[in-house]
Amino acid sequence: MEISTRAGQDSDCNPSSAGGVLGTMMGYSKIPEYWMKGLKGAEDKVFKYTSLSLNQTYQISYKHALEMIQKTMEK
Repeated sequence: MEISTRAGQDSDCNPSSAGGVLGTMMGYSKIPEYWMKGLKGAEDKVFKYTSLSLNQTYQISYKHALEMIQKTMEK
């Protein structure tokens, strides 16, 4: 992740997508503490121009993921 982030000096595309996939596959608890440091203290702050915090975004994403799993299982 560090190499891909630094390679193009652009971390909003491939590295962040890969990190999101890895985080989803491995689970929140498996994200290395090094990467979590930047989130601590910021997770309850509301994003500018929104009414959502990062923790609220986590909850919404989790809810949507469970809904999609349920819909897939029903087919």
